[in-house]
Amino acid sequence: MNIYLVPFTWFRHVAVSLYTTGAVVMTWWVLLAIRVWISPKIGIVWLPAVEGVIVLSTVAAVLAASSLGAETTLRRQAILERILLPIGAALVAALFAASGYAIAHILHLYLLVPRAEMEIVADPTLTSLRYRLLEWAFAGWSAGMGAYTIRVLYRKFIDGLGFGASFAGWWDHLGGGLASGLFGAAIWHNVGYSGWKIVGIPPNLYWASAFGLIAWGFTFGLLTWGVPAELYAGWIRVISAPRGAHRIPIDHADGKAAERFIGSFTRGLDLHLPAERGVAELHVSFVTDGQQNYSVRGLSQHHLLVKRPLERVDLRYDPRRPAPLETDLQPEDRLILGTGAQQTVLEFLLLPKEER
Repeated sequence: MNIYLVPFTWFRHVAVSLYTTGAVVMTWWVLLAIRVWISPKIGIVWLPAVEGVIVLSTVAAVLAASSLGAETTLRRQAILERILLPIGAALVAALFAASGYAIAHILHLYLLVPRAEMEIVADPTLTSLRYRLLEWAFAGWSAGMGAYTIRVLYRKFIDGLGFGASFAGWWDHLGGGLASGLFGAAIWHNVGYSGWKIVGIPPNLYWASAFGLIAWGFTFGLLTWGVPAELYAGWIRVISAPRGAHRIPIDHADGKAAERFIGSFTRGLDLHLPAERGVAELHVSFVTDGQQNYSVRGLSQHHLLVKRPLERVDLRYDPRRPAPLETDLQPEDRLILGTGAQQTVLEFLLLPKEER
């Protein structure tokens, strides 16, 4: 993944999901190729009794690894970390998934089903969700556990965080992993036994495995870890002439609180704009608290309007007030300085920090 290709829009919330989904699709295809084509050619075919644990454990490992792989790539971590952290997550996830599969199988055989049905449950070719739900649930939870364990250990090792801070995000990973596994199981069962007749897909276990794993992979990436806002920083871009496309950063390089002043005065301002374009000597300032919160202040009695969908905010300074008016900023908010033909338009953007 490349942070330059993930804009600060709704797309960043699904970018990791698409990445994990792609990893799952490739894993499903490889497992299918091994089972159908490669194994018969080399004379080594796994037994039906281990097919379920192989598929679920492998996909859980791939999901945990792809989640860590996406993060380490987006953060531009060292190449060794990009290799070792996903491998560690995959090993933890595979271990928990395989153990969970065995535990679920034992629970079904000896505790959860009547003695008369034990022979049915023991059949490795059984595909009923009634007797396979726990296996999917354990697999989804294990994928989240693998990614979460490595993230906690890494943060603890690098930053030396305290107990409470180092265990933040546990619900996203464990709850999201469990929910994604259950959702994948529901899709697997639905396609396998009912099909999707509305789109022409009959009941088919071949398609069931594909769509079930895809649903698991997508919801896992959607619920457990997304592209964080901390990878982005605020920028001011001039849209109108004569300085169109010119932009300056709001944040300091050290990440501390900052304020950028804009006006037509020729010295001492962060962004100088011509007075003939409706800009006062000291017109407006952009503020950040260093915690990804941005706002804009009106410092002049000249025309200053913040425009966003379904909202307009007039920030002209009122001398009767003890402080200038201020409003929070959202990505792609536009500021109009001046009126009529003498007008300058600015835009607030959130771009990757590496743009600096």
